[in-house]
Amino acid sequence: MLIPRKPTPDLSLPLVGEGSDKGTVVCFYRGLHCPLCAKYLDELAKLTLEFEKRGVTTIAISSDTEERAQGMADKLAAPLRVAYGLPLSDAKDWGL
Repeated sequence: MLIPRKPTPDLSLPLVGEGSDKGTVVCFYRGLHCPLCAKYLDELAKLTLEFEKRGVTTIAISSDTEERAQGMADKLAAPLRVAYGLPLSDAKDWGL
């Protein structure tokens, strides 16, 4: 379980698209197969522009393959950075 204001576990994953090294909102999702996740990520993608105005980036992370992560990125109404290939052991470290 993660505790607020405590360091998060290290995480390094490949991205679909580009990103920056400023503060980041991290959102984990189940994968391309999840319609609820797609709806949630659509809302996050729309809010991303507001976060960027404040110097904060957003990222959505799943254990999906690159192809499936690209499928989710293509599904969204607005751009959102999407990372893929989250190992289940790392997911566990994050309390998932």
